[in-house]
Amino acid sequence: MLPVKILGGQPAATDEVRRSALLEKMLGVQSVWLVDATGLATGTFKDYEAIVIMAMAAELNLDFVSVHSTGNTVLAYRHYAEELGVRCAIIVPAANMSKLDGLPDLTDWPVVAVDGPYKQFSAIARSVAAERGWHHLAPLPWKLEGKAALAWMIYENCPQVDLIVQTIAGGFGPLGMELGFRRLAAVGEFYGVASRRRYLLLQPSDADGIARAWRKGSSRIEPCDIPLPELPFEPTLQSANPNTTLPHLRRNLPRGTRIGSVSESLVAKHYPTAHRAFLEADIPVSYEREKSAYIALAGLLEARLEPTSNVAVIVTGSRPFRAPR
Repeated sequence: MLPVKILGGQPAATDEVRRSALLEKMLGVQSVWLVDATGLATGTFKDYEAIVIMAMAAELNLDFVSVHSTGNTVLAYRHYAEELGVRCAIIVPAANMSKLDGLPDLTDWPVVAVDGPYKQFSAIARSVAAERGWHHLAPLPWKLEGKAALAWMIYENCPQVDLIVQTIAGGFGPLGMELGFRRLAAVGEFYGVASRRRYLLLQPSDADGIARAWRKGSSRIEPCDIPLPELPFEPTLQSANPNTTLPHLRRNLPRGTRIGSVSESLVAKHYPTAHRAFLEADIPVSYEREKSAYIALAGLLEARLEPTSNVAVIVTGSRPFRAPR
């Protein structure tokens, strides 16, 4: 169901799905499933995207590519680039260099730190790649292909789910899942989540351009509605150009989907419950390194749900880069 043949290397580890009795009690719902992406190679669901794109780069005989992101994506791309033998330059905001954990800047594997506001980062990164003659990977349909695997995995492990909870920056995650669910429908799978689902998508309140536009019913985000602070609460959830994805989100996400904002104070309020839920599920999420999972649970714990709801929460984290074995 993917457009690539995996050319060697190790596949992304299979996610584990764990049920949370604690969250079921707190929310008063039928079931809550934690979809654990922390066991993947770099600890985030970005691994699904990276393995597909690097496999495609290898199939196209691209021996050198460059990518940019606020941290998690470039770590995942670098991991699978090494596995698949594609040299990969990575470009990150200077303020986010700590996410790379001292990843070395080598002649064949450059690491470029870019100064400037987050809202200018994408344009600056593309300029750096153009100046150096690098084959730069920008958003493209293959970004969605790997994330479609999340849909199949939810369907196989907890098909009764009717609400999927996830933090978003640009929103490629739910778009990828919808691609996966459409593929399931195309092969005649209509049970449970494949036929009836909605999303609760959450953004930190200092980077909630899509959430603001969604509430207003807008199909375009004005520059004044794109808050990109110099010191964001969670840097990996910054998105400099959500106008690219907003029309697709409006067109493709099912009725009943909500996109909301979560403040830092709300995360602090629900931190004890979220931390306990992750401990009980044996999911090693580090709040200091990656706050996405805590943002997701804070938003979920504030939601009003029907007692019959069956919920899946995408738990993504991040861990220090380890070279592939």
